[in-house]
Amino acid sequence: MFRTDMDKLTLNVEERRAGIITLTYSSGRDGADVISDHSDVPHINRLVRNTMEQFGF
Repeated sequence: MFRTDMDKLTLNVEERRAGIITLTYSSGRDGADVISDHSDVPHINRLVRNTMEQFGF
């Protein structure tokens, strides 16, 4: 991470893809836009929402 402009995190549960989160590092000055895309499924939506809340975004 942080050696490229973008990374994709693939989340797996029991060897099955559960979702993807795309991180884009140059998209925002304060870091609020680092999570630029993610799978629209309940568990990933909660993870993204909780992460954004934890960091005050």
